[in-house]
Amino acid sequence: MAKIQELTDGNFHWICYVKTIKRLHEEVYSRVQEDATGVYREIDIYVGTKPGDVLPEDIEERMAEFVVWLNEWEKKEDITLVAAEAHLKLARIHPFEDGNGRMCRLLVNFLLVRNGLHAVELDEKFRDDYNGMFDNGDFANYASQIASLINPE
Repeated sequence: MAKIQELTDGNFHWICYVKTIKRLHEEVYSRVQEDATGVYREIDIYVGTKPGDVLPEDIEERMAEFVVWLNEWEKKEDITLVAAEAHLKLARIHPFEDGNGRMCRLLVNFLLVRNGLHAVELDEKFRDDYNGMFDNGDFANYASQIASLINPE
């Protein structure tokens, strides 16, 4: 969480670059595994029991498209929906061999903190909404769960 705070401190307009995501992956994941950090995967993967949506040779292009989309997030009104959709988009690309889930959760929290909200802990109790998001592309329930953590009733 300190890395998120460091990135969000200051009064600057944040623009995400592909290299930013690679560097964050390297920073976060290098403590777990030394090789293949900050480097896109070169193998086909399975997300759960399903083959991944993006082939290794398409990752660079899909990440560039993702970053363009992500840089529009400040123009959106409901940051929890944007954060949930960003999580879904990045997870579907699954750019790294390992650590993609961590990167998705880091991104969700970055977007929240950047918008003046507090970071949230996305744990096992959200697994059903999270899995539903992948099964049907509906991130509204997942966004509602994020919102409930920000504003507990």
